[in-house]
Formats: sequence, C-alpha cells, structure tokens
Amino acid sequence: MSVRAWMMWFGLVVAGCTPVAEIRSAKAPGFQGPLRSMFVISDAGSRGEVSGSHFQAEMERMAGRCRIRMGVSTVSELDLDPSIHVQRAKLFNARHTLLVSVTGVTTRSDRVLVEARYDVRLLENAERVVWRAALELRLGDGEELGSEALAYAVMTKMGQDDVIQRCATRARTEAPSADAR
Repeated sequence: MSVRAWMMWFGLVVAGCTPVAEIRSAKAPGFQGPLRSMFVISDAGSRGEVSGSHFQAEMERMAGRCRIRMGVSTVSELDLDPSIHVQRAKLFNARHTLLVSVTGVTTRSDRVLVEARYDVRLLENAERVVWRAALELRLGDGEELGSEALAYAVMTKMGQDDVIQRCATRARTEAPSADAR
C-alpha cells in the first residue's frame, strides 16, 4: 500500500477526516451512452472548498483511464472574459458538455469549510440536459483529497448511470474517499 493510500485509510478509519461525497442523479429517457468525448466547464474550487487545478487534473486522469477524450476549463472569479470557456468548448468540438457548479458551502463558526454542494449537468449540443446530479461533499483535511473525492464521485456515478464506460477510476489509492450512491 502506498504512503498516500495508507494516509487516506488512516484518515478515514482513525480521524474521520477524509472527504466523503453523496450523489443523486437522473438521466433523460432515451439518452444513449456511453460517451467517448466530453468537455468540462467547472467552477469547483471557486469558493476555496477544493483545489480547482487538482480537480481538473483528477478529471483528466480518470478520463484517460476510462478512454474518454476530455477537455477541462476551470472558471475563476477573476476571469476577465467568461466567454473564454464556451470558446474552448467549441474548439474542443465535443457533442457533450459537463457543467460542474458550486451551489453552496457550509462553514463552522470559525469559518472552516465543512461541506460543499454542487450541481452537475451534462448537456447535449449545449442545449438539452441529458444527465444531472446533485452532489454533497463533506470536506476533510486538504483541498487535494476533496478534489479527488469530487472527481471520483462524478466519474463513478456517470459510470453507474451508463453515461460513460465503467472503468477503474481509482488508481492512486485503495481507500474510498467518496460514496457514489
């Protein structure tokens, strides 16, 4: 077991500080999967709940393992031209776009983030929502672990719903950091 896997397992069992995700989803009737290509536009990390760049890297890594062609664009509150993300999606030329949006965060009285909520939508031809998920991420220690749990929950649930090909997205660690129900 790698050091990182051991640390995650230890955090889960002993300290209870590993991020855990709960996710519910719905798929449009008649939607035909699995997808082979998609573009992701995400503002994960915009409220400091996870690392946006690490989430992007995890999504790309998992997509590679699942043989999915994926492009990712991370939205920042400092974007001078927000339309750049739509332009990137058009250049990538994928039929499906996955939108990952932070809808809220919960903090303790000492302003420590303890939970983040996300709305995840898969659009077909930038119009019709063909898959949607509501995700709650209970945060533990470290933005990177939260980013990994978020990416793992999204990709696992998409696989369970036959939106993408089911594959082993969990290569780095053995201990689960997300519960994709």
